[in-house]
Amino acid sequence: MAMFQGVTDDGPEVQVSDDGREFRPVARVPRGRLPQYTVTFTPARARFLRLVFAPPAPIGFPPDLEIPGLPRPQPVTEIPLTELTLYTTPRVHRFEDKAGFAPTPGLTELGTPAADPRSTSRRAR
Repeated sequence: MAMFQGVTDDGPEVQVSDDGREFRPVARVPRGRLPQYTVTFTPARARFLRLVFAPPAPIGFPPDLEIPGLPRPQPVTEIPLTELTLYTTPRVHRFEDKAGFAPTPGLTELGTPAADPRSTSRRAR
């Protein structure tokens, strides 16, 4: 069933804070079929960063649909996170979708925020 789901914008929200109490959102990570997503957001200076996950709906049939012989969907109790990498150099926003790794409607709306001209990639020597 998961392979037929589209990309949604209800994935985790990236939030930052200066004091660890008052957080502000800076980006939202899509939820979909790809194992990773690159998300670019306007640079933010902060001491704390957190990801806020909303529990996704169970995968399977709608909860009010009863089909004899089929098990009911189980609620999600864990959300795996294998890696989070923050870069100080610009990246292409949602490049996985733009490269065609999965069919994604609405690609024209997935612009990349303007990069600070002072932040450039440097080659390692």
